[in-house]
Amino acid sequence: SVLDVPVVIGMIYTCTATAIPTGNCSDFRQAVVNVIETPEITQITAFPDTVVCALDPLIICGQNSVPDIDFDYTWTTPNGTIISGTASGDEVFCDTLSPAGAYGSGTYTLVVSNQGCTDMATIDVEVIQVPQCGPIMGDTLFCEGDSTTLWFWNTNDLLDTLIAICILPDSTVVMDTIFTNDTIYVTTELTGNFCCYFTTIEGGCASNMQCVILEALVVPVPIVTLDTLELCDGETLQLTGSTAAIVTDTITYTWTGPGGFIFTGTAPASGPFPATDTNPQSGAYCLQLSVTEDSVTCYSDSVCVEVIVHPTPVIDGIDGGGEFCENQDVTLTATVTIADGSDMSYEWTLNGMTIDTGTVASGETLTLAASAAGEYCLIVTSDFGCADTACTNVSFLTAPDLLEVTGGGEYCEGESVELSGMGTPGPGTVTYTWT
Repeated sequence: SVLDVPVVIGMIYTCTATAIPTGNCSDFRQAVVNVIETPEITQITAFPDTVVCALDPLIICGQNSVPDIDFDYTWTTPNGTIISGTASGDEVFCDTLSPAGAYGSGTYTLVVSNQGCTDMATIDVEVIQVPQCGPIMGDTLFCEGDSTTLWFWNTNDLLDTLIAICILPDSTVVMDTIFTNDTIYVTTELTGNFCCYFTTIEGGCASNMQCVILEALVVPVPIVTLDTLELCDGETLQLTGSTAAIVTDTITYTWTGPGGFIFTGTAPASGPFPATDTNPQSGAYCLQLSVTEDSVTCYSDSVCVEVIVHPTPVIDGIDGGGEFCENQDVTLTATVTIADGSDMSYEWTLNGMTIDTGTVASGETLTLAASAAGEYCLIVTSDFGCADTACTNVSFLTAPDLLEVTGGGEYCEGESVELSGMGTPGPGTVTYTWT
């Protein structure tokens, strides 16, 4: 016969057989029944959540509700990885899977077993792919006052849309939603640390962060102390400039001016920055500084000085000089001109002493009666003070004084006659002529 026990309890069971009807004949047997308790999974959880970033760790935990038993457990991950362990009673048991992306998205199955008596539970976990931020490209060194454009992109093609995030040097955060293959451009004029990364829209999974240091190349501001320089035509223009910089680095400077004038040189950053123009013209002469570092050249603003070149009078020589006989009338002449046609002042000197002054118009011829020997100079000056000078020498020769002629009278035909003259000679050799 079969004994049907509704609830099996671990104990010794005795089976007795008795003959009927007498009831005096009987026999019995005993059987030991051990009942193994089956563990029961009361909870299965995932930390930090059932949605996890691929590079983060995933913690999966289970709990048995049957106390005072030891049991084995096995996790099976979506990619077929098996993690085994043991636990006791109703304690919570956990395993860390890192990174979560190595085990995959899908159903994680937990089986608990006590000597073949098992229970099973599952939990679904979504593992989100993590973006990968490529290097930040672009010029990290740029000119002060300018801006630089930087760009970067995601290198993980397994994603669809992302959020690109950049932290500017002033801690300002800028962000934009992009497609996975987009290249992101950021323009800034700030200096300091510039960092960017990506994050997923779902789960907020962040990529690695890429950073660069932005530097601005500073160019000293040139200084020209004079607003205007004035000089006469024919004079040499001397230019110079400086800066307020206290650095000792070498700097390149360039002067430019009218008529194609250009001069480039190097000097300490504080200056001076000299240049010379031997044929200056009226107009603006401008100074610009430049600094070069790592193939980046930056230029300062130009500062200018206005140069005014005033015309210089021109004396077209002095005519009438030379040697003359004593008491002979001598007249010196000179024609004077000036490019702007303005009137000029003039001064005649004899051996450095002023003998005549006045005003003369451009193109007019000046005359002077020279009555004494010496060096005659004419100085013509414009209103600005530009002058031209021309000189000539005048000398007077003293005529010989013929006192008497002898040998005249009456002579016979054919007779020789000797005439002679006598007087006071002048300086030098005397030439005489008989007629």
